[in-house]
Amino acid sequence: MDRTGWIGVTTCAVLLVLWYTLVLPKTLPKPTPGGVKAPVATAPADAKAPETFVGTANKPADPGKTFDLATSRATFTIASRGGGISTASLKDFKRTMGSEAPLVLNEPNRGTGLTLPIGTLGLGSGAFEDTVYQAEEKADGIVLTGTLGNGLKVVKRFATLPSPEDKAGQPNDPTGHLVSFQLRLENTGKEPLPVGRYSVYGGAMATTHTRGQMDTGFFWKQGNFVFKRVDWLKGFLFRPDRESYESEAKHLDWAGVKSEYFTLITRPLEHRPGKIWARRFATTIEGEEEQSIKMQTKGIECALGLPPDTLAPGETRVFDYEIYMGPKKFALISQLPDGQRAAMGYDKVPMMETLFGWIIKPLAQLFVTLLTTFNGWFGNYGVAVLLLTVVVRAIMWPLHAKAHATSKQMAQLTPMLNELRAKYEDDPQKMQQEQMKLWAEYGINPMGGCLPALVQMPIFIAYFRMLSSAVELRHEPFVAWIKDLSMPDTITSIGGFDINLLPVLMAATSYVQFAMMPKTGDKNQRMIFMMFPLMFLYFCYTYASALALYWTWSNLISIFQTYVLNKRPIPPLQKLRKRKSSWIERLHQQAEAAQRAQAANRTATASGPGTGTSSNFGERGPRNQKPKAPRRPKGKRR
Repeated sequence: MDRTGWIGVTTCAVLLVLWYTLVLPKTLPKPTPGGVKAPVATAPADAKAPETFVGTANKPADPGKTFDLATSRATFTIASRGGGISTASLKDFKRTMGSEAPLVLNEPNRGTGLTLPIGTLGLGSGAFEDTVYQAEEKADGIVLTGTLGNGLKVVKRFATLPSPEDKAGQPNDPTGHLVSFQLRLENTGKEPLPVGRYSVYGGAMATTHTRGQMDTGFFWKQGNFVFKRVDWLKGFLFRPDRESYESEAKHLDWAGVKSEYFTLITRPLEHRPGKIWARRFATTIEGEEEQSIKMQTKGIECALGLPPDTLAPGETRVFDYEIYMGPKKFALISQLPDGQRAAMGYDKVPMMETLFGWIIKPLAQLFVTLLTTFNGWFGNYGVAVLLLTVVVRAIMWPLHAKAHATSKQMAQLTPMLNELRAKYEDDPQKMQQEQMKLWAEYGINPMGGCLPALVQMPIFIAYFRMLSSAVELRHEPFVAWIKDLSMPDTITSIGGFDINLLPVLMAATSYVQFAMMPKTGDKNQRMIFMMFPLMFLYFCYTYASALALYWTWSNLISIFQTYVLNKRPIPPLQKLRKRKSSWIERLHQQAEAAQRAQAANRTATASGPGTGTSSNFGERGPRNQKPKAPRRPKGKRR
């Protein structure tokens, strides 16, 4: 870009920062006592719902009688009201840092007080049953029996699963987070009942901190994996703002909701067609209540529709499911069937998914495997992050060296390029042609510095995505003041403002890294590049300390690599001997040919019809037509 372009980019960046800091807080609602109230959701008017179905916001918090199903990894609480899994307490994960209380999934939302057990039957968007089931504890699980107002008898059975012999006792055995769910429907009435109108509630999920919105959303798989962020329901450009979403699935493999660290997945054992339904709701995060309201933090819930069948009087249908309630730990989820490892969502990167998604996913899976391996060696995830960063930088060393060599060559041409800019200041097209010609004369590929950076981008994104969603880093300390690698490394607070050290070190090392690079481009462009560290500091100040640690350590390694490369002698510039034209030379020749053709067309148009080139005579013009023979005077024929 020229000077005007860089000024425009800088102005937009400054305005974005000012808007985010000064304008956005004033447009958001002020914190109100008592949390956030969810909008009242009711069943559609044409659903003809039985009286036992009520709007989500009116759902009573009383779970009725409760029963526990325990495994080595979790305790699942079964509620008689609604007939489902009300909560799952994870034994391996604590609620907060330093707390002894276990983390609870699908618990009543702190901001709204909602509670819906997984397995509750629903009718479309927001209306779910309020049936109180008769519960019976049996050797093979807990059986709940109830009858809806329209004569539909419902029997639900929940049970834990035995661990396979080859995985029993292993830390990566997912069986401790699985529950089997059997739904039995019997029409005891005299009229046929459409089964397809009902859906099975799949649970609710919210981020554990206000920075985790990008990974919070709902998903389903029908051949391809589809993930929609909770913010996707918010209107954008021509897409209207909506609270709920519904879609038909011809072959529903599984569906669920997830946050940055945890997930709920419901998998039908027999894949049938059905609907996927999801709704967002306002939520508050424990310890970040005011920030949650300021940022309008949302949670997400989903449901899986039953097949579009009809139950005749006296007919019975049985549907079997398997429910996973646990961490988004790749070593666990990769053991689940039907490709449920896709729920990790490593490749779901805004604006990058289509271009780099195919390579980001396997790279991120490799990185998280190496991370856990290094932690097994040293017993510290901070050391594992440092070691993995060394591996990644070593992989990218040839690309870094190639880009640096091209930058050195470009820097040697800077005086000549400045002369061209001064000479052709009023003719940008000619200046660009002469610039390409100069690069071709010295055999310099201007893309030599860009292509290595393009190759490095998916590696960087994969590593970044892995670290930002690695539940293994949650509540893991490193050294000194870094007590939780999943949170910012706050050392103190001054006037309510947190002082985070690693982002400051990250910006400082980025500045040194930019300063050591060969001086290419004009002064304005170099000034813009030197402002980037300040922009990184602003946008990344509240990053998890693992991400800031990686970025800072990566900058230090890059500084060392650049120091080594700068010590290498700079080869003198030499013009290439006559040889076969390179692609840059051919591009230059094509540009010159196009310029000559445009000049010829302008000359022909300006000359007018007198020259015989008027468009009225077609492409060839009258100059290529045979002249007519002169007419003889009358009376002189022989």
